[in-house]
Amino acid sequence: MLKAGASTTDKTAETLISLDAKEFVLGADKLEVAQINTVDANEVADRKEELEAAINAELSSKRISSICICNH
Repeated sequence: MLKAGASTTDKTAETLISLDAKEFVLGADKLEVAQINTVDANEVADRKEELEAAINAELSSKRISSICICNH
């Protein structure tokens, strides 16, 4: 039941990388930190390419220097 409640399979990559996202300004750079909560890390790892593409698009569109995603 816990696994079903924390499933990431029904969320788009764009949604996953923006969940609880916070933006920080470090001098001339912007950094965004977000977290993906799941009980099955493989669910997220299996979508690595999809998540990387979403992260790269976000970096470009928001002119962000870095995005940090914590998966726990």
